[in-house]
Amino acid sequence: MAISFSGLATGIDTESLVQQLVDVELRSARVLEQRKSNANRRQSIISDLVTRLQALKTAAAAIDTPNEVRSLTAHSSDEARIKVSSSGAAQPANLSLRVGTLARAQTSVSTLVTAPEGEIPSVPGAGQLGITVGSGEEVVVEFTSLDSLQDVANRINEQVPGASAELINTGNGFQLAVSSQETGTANALTFTEGGSSLGFLAQDSVAVEAQDATFTMNGIPITRSSNTVGDLLTGVTLELRGTHAAADADTSVTVTSDPTGTEAKVKTLVDAFNALADAVSAQTSYNGVARGQDTLFGDSTVRALQRSLSQMAGMNFPHGEGEISLNDVGVQLARTGRLNIDSAKLAEAIGDDPAALEDLIAGPAGLASAMADMVTQFTRSGDGFLSAKSSSLTREMSDYDLQIERIETRASKVGDQLRAQFTALEALMSSFQSQQASLAMLFR
Repeated sequence: MAISFSGLATGIDTESLVQQLVDVELRSARVLEQRKSNANRRQSIISDLVTRLQALKTAAAAIDTPNEVRSLTAHSSDEARIKVSSSGAAQPANLSLRVGTLARAQTSVSTLVTAPEGEIPSVPGAGQLGITVGSGEEVVVEFTSLDSLQDVANRINEQVPGASAELINTGNGFQLAVSSQETGTANALTFTEGGSSLGFLAQDSVAVEAQDATFTMNGIPITRSSNTVGDLLTGVTLELRGTHAAADADTSVTVTSDPTGTEAKVKTLVDAFNALADAVSAQTSYNGVARGQDTLFGDSTVRALQRSLSQMAGMNFPHGEGEISLNDVGVQLARTGRLNIDSAKLAEAIGDDPAALEDLIAGPAGLASAMADMVTQFTRSGDGFLSAKSSSLTREMSDYDLQIERIETRASKVGDQLRAQFTALEALMSSFQSQQASLAMLFR
């Protein structure tokens, strides 16, 4: 490593002097670095606003149809026999139900086969087992005298859609059990056999017969192949769990409006609106303290977003022959720019006219649609107001980088030039000092 003894001849700390002069050259670069930092901070704020806008759009999309706005609750008087659930597509209803039979899947078993303890029983010989599920095509499973019942079970599971097989140890021997994967008579199993028989054509081979679910709704007889019934009433799903004896009372099922559930949906949208409004307010409000260049205080785009939110909160939306607003259903805009929910007024509005809230939020020209359009206007890639501003800041920061690089390059050259000049000066002064010393010796 070279050792520099700066200023030994002149007595001047030349390196410190050079560094100070270079720092003067770099002063403008430090200013640009601060401007770049401010621009980066403003871009981060924009990114946060975009994220909150997109969250608002997502919340609006979750209730942009009447069925999604509507909230109903379903109740069964006897969940041991019938469990019920509903969606927003349902309509209020009062039902009286009785279950006669539950749907079952068929299970058939082979002849009992014994085997030494610890061994898997073999098939009696080569043969074929044909299996048909419902009205489907027959699938033939072949086996040889070298196969075990477990091999046959594995082939059924691999080759026969809609059927499953397992080997059962009854304690007295082994049986191959073949079951339909779906309940109901439409999914019943039929068998054919060739060669060595496994016993699936025997009269006692059916361990569990396929059976449909039968029940009555308000006295109307109904049959289904499954115990889960979702196609009887729109938006209502019944789960049949048990049968009714003759002396049992009917099971009552009710579907009613659920104002609390509807309010929870509205609150999710309001919370997303308020999160955005808070972020906007943080950039536009003034509390007496000067705001720095690393904020969007006074920015025209942010002010435009704030106006859009306020206007949207006060808009009227089509409802029947007239119009309706958020304020009409108990959702009010506060002076802070946030929305507040009056739960009592909202519940009353839902009870008086459930369609009003559905039209307000999910109508073709409703609030959810207006919010989605507003979010797109500000965030669309390329020409969205905030997207364009973010792109402009990216270009601005890139320009700062270029300017800083040029300044640092120039400062480095100035430093190199000054060091070369001071080095030459040191050499010259050292020469003068040597000559002076020689002259002094001559005249001593």
